[in-house]
Amino acid sequence: MVEDSVLSVKNLVKTYKGGVRAVNDVSFEVRRNEVFGIVGPNGAGKSTVMKILVTLIAPTAGRVSISGLERPGEDPGIRKLIGYVPQDISSDGSLTGLENLVLSARLHGLRGREMDDRIDRVLERMDLKRAEDRLTSTYSGGMVRKLEIAQALINTPKILFLDEPTVGLDPAARDAIWKQIMSLQKSSGTTIIITTHYMEEVEALCDTVAIMNRGRIVAMGTPERLKGMTSKAKIVIELKSGKSARVAGMRINGGVARIESDHPDVDLPRYLSLLYAKGLAVRSVSVKEATLDDVFLKFTGRTIGETDHGWRSAKKTRNTMRRLG
Repeated sequence: MVEDSVLSVKNLVKTYKGGVRAVNDVSFEVRRNEVFGIVGPNGAGKSTVMKILVTLIAPTAGRVSISGLERPGEDPGIRKLIGYVPQDISSDGSLTGLENLVLSARLHGLRGREMDDRIDRVLERMDLKRAEDRLTSTYSGGMVRKLEIAQALINTPKILFLDEPTVGLDPAARDAIWKQIMSLQKSSGTTIIITTHYMEEVEALCDTVAIMNRGRIVAMGTPERLKGMTSKAKIVIELKSGKSARVAGMRINGGVARIESDHPDVDLPRYLSLLYAKGLAVRSVSVKEATLDDVFLKFTGRTIGETDHGWRSAKKTRNTMRRLG
């Protein structure tokens, strides 16, 4: 186990009926007080990993250790250490925000003054004090998510698991949740593990990112290190003419040259000089820094918006054909 690690996953496998392997030999370590992100398209296996870590489902193979406690033998102890916000809505719309928090507190064995103090603390932290007596069915999507995070914090967990915490929210609500997560991590030192398919989310929040594709981790590191695995920038030069040509290694298609560069500040002036020397007038120039989307495309061959359901269906079809044939 890595020094100062609070979570260790070794060779994790989850196979469902029909031979569908949702998680395939996944290993990683999470350090104390960091925000660890697992990113990938829908169906990549992120939520399955999350459910195994929070003791909702058992792995087929592999080892999971959380603060020195092992799954599945020490699951009750693990549950006392963690908070969990599932992808689907988990708060009860027929209860007020306060009533939802009381229910969560009692499930954790809290009563009396201690329960009241904890509830007041999480309401203040998540900026929900003024809405505590409203039915949660009247809450906005962002308020519901903040309430669910508050419920997950009621037992003051050492590790908070957030499964797609901003899915379906508008940009303003997403930004508010991001700020709450960053504030929580900085003020309390809580270790946070988050799954998402929003690359900008992990770039804004995470210290370490694991990219999942088809049940495997295909790349892992800090956001900056991952971006360093691909070209640092892309130079786009649009010409006034719509010509297609090749100039000093530049391929110009329909009047547009797209060039990958590790040193755009040096390369851009050189490319412009070469174009001017050939009598080609430039309409516009832009430089795009490498993003985690570029990294995902490099390691998976597709964009983050594509789903993994197709490869599973194809695999299931192949398995069926083998049984029939």
